[in-house]
Amino acid sequence: MSEDSNNKLYICRAARCRKNGSDRVVEVLEKVLKTKIDLANPTDMIQLESVLCMGQCAYGPNVKTSTKIYTGVENQILKRILVVMKSKLSSENKLS
Repeated sequence: MSEDSNNKLYICRAARCRKNGSDRVVEVLEKVLKTKIDLANPTDMIQLESVLCMGQCAYGPNVKTSTKIYTGVENQILKRILVVMKSKLSSENKLS
């Protein structure tokens, strides 16, 4: 997770987060973004990457952007994360 990027969304796949619903988070994200987790595809605006632990096990499922860890992630939180990420990426693309 050391190569943080504005277009990567990290999803915790450790046992406790999986027990708390990270598999469902992955399913939703893959469907919405029309991509697969850990697929290195430069054409995808947002890439999904699995990680083993974010140190927030009691609060999972957990998702991390380049700047923030989100705990207890549910669909509404996912929607907000994606809106913010897409907005940032769109702004970056306009500047380049």
